[in-house]
Amino acid sequence: MTHAPLLNSCTRIAGTPEQHVLLQQHCQEIKEWHPLLSAAEQEGMSPLLKRHLDAAGVDYPVSIRRSLSLLVRRHQHLAAIRTTILEEVIQLLAEAGIQPLILKGAALAYTLYPDPALRPMRDIDLLFRKEDAHQAQRLLIANRFVEVKQPMPDNHFHLLPLFRQVEDSKICIEVHQALYPDLPPNYPAIDFNHLLHNGRKFRIGDSQALTFNLEETLHYLFQHAFRAPLTYESFKLINVTDIVVFLDHYYRMLDWQKMKEDFPIVVNALPLIHSFTPLQKEVLTHCNISGQCSYRNTGKPFSGWPRQRFEKKFGFRTLQETFWPSEWWCRLYYGIGNRKELWKCRCYGHPKHIFWWIRFLYSIKKQQDLRD
Repeated sequence: MTHAPLLNSCTRIAGTPEQHVLLQQHCQEIKEWHPLLSAAEQEGMSPLLKRHLDAAGVDYPVSIRRSLSLLVRRHQHLAAIRTTILEEVIQLLAEAGIQPLILKGAALAYTLYPDPALRPMRDIDLLFRKEDAHQAQRLLIANRFVEVKQPMPDNHFHLLPLFRQVEDSKICIEVHQALYPDLPPNYPAIDFNHLLHNGRKFRIGDSQALTFNLEETLHYLFQHAFRAPLTYESFKLINVTDIVVFLDHYYRMLDWQKMKEDFPIVVNALPLIHSFTPLQKEVLTHCNISGQCSYRNTGKPFSGWPRQRFEKKFGFRTLQETFWPSEWWCRLYYGIGNRKELWKCRCYGHPKHIFWWIRFLYSIKKQQDLRD
């Protein structure tokens, strides 16, 4: 990420005086501002970037200030539309006796961020009981949502995306019948009724909604940000921001004993996250996280095959990225603690994972060839 140092300084709601000084220093090093705007928008960070630049009193070009203000107003407009649609959808589902769990940004925008516009999102994710998902899909289609026609297996973890055009904006909803795709890295099983029973209530406008409890939320944010299947796009900075802001806000309320017992991979990942974008001192102290950890290629995601498809440019560099990814990513993705586990992963676990994808994608191609 070209502008990582500057954007990493914006991964929280409110910065400290020390962070503002650091932000000003990073800004002084910028020679070309337009690529920063593109990177911020791509990473879902435009509203937070403007918030932090203004709070730090950074003097930056008027044209960039104007462009950033326009982007922020656009996100405010989208957030207002999403709020209206979410209220409508929750009411529709309630009348049909269907209770969804609100996932990711759609929940965090109203439970964590002071303004929903600070949390841009590509779509609204709703999790249902498997037996309710298709009914919910039909209900939404009957209420002015349009199904996006695209190839998708019947057992995919979410149904075909739905969208509704509102003025000049397209709002997308994904109806999930499972929380994770049925692909490596082998996600934990979930019990929808358990998640529902232990869920947290919150309000979206005048409507009451449900999302995961604190521990389940932190676990899911980590899985979604850092442990996507290798064919999926790598994490965005807004996903890291979700975790940082969540820890800032809830570190005293989280049951850390439960986290260690049920979700040790998350607890072990906190020093790695801190090495990428610093956590608050209070969080480090409370969670007993060492602030001295450093790793090779910190922040570098997996960028080999199958995330990067075979092309003419495929050569030694891609081969290296495929079979020898960064230490930071390996530790985060596979939950590695010590050096011995790292070498075992590099020499056996990760290559085995790559060969699983070779077999899987070859079998799909073979089936397609037979159909053709």
